[in-house]
Amino acid sequence: MNWAVPTIQGIQRTTALVVVAAAGVLLAADSTRAAAACLVGGGLMMANLYLLAVIGRMIVGLAQGGAMVRVGALIAPFKMLILGVAAYWLVVWVQVDGLGFCVGVAAQIAAILLETVWVALRARPLLAEEGKV
Repeated sequence: MNWAVPTIQGIQRTTALVVVAAAGVLLAADSTRAAAACLVGGGLMMANLYLLAVIGRMIVGLAQGGAMVRVGALIAPFKMLILGVAAYWLVVWVQVDGLGFCVGVAAQIAAILLETVWVALRARPLLAEEGKV
């Protein structure tokens, strides 16, 4: 069975493009502060996905080795805690623009959807040739 799933690199690339485009729209429509906050929010989400991939590989490696699986499983919640504290610090203490930050964060979700559709559309002709569609 051939699966058409997006890669982490593809999602990251699409996220970068969507964040830059959204920041450009915010720059034109709102302010420099909102555009910068969009870039910060998107960057935080890209860091989150990167760390998730690294931690996932680490957990799988630890599980295959049979040692320290519990330690590996505890790393993911600490990552979320650190990213949550970073987001709180950025919004409350640094006072980045809330709208821009939320647009940057939402850009990751949009990028995942876009990349999934793109990969599915590219895989459709291949699956049709194999008689699976």
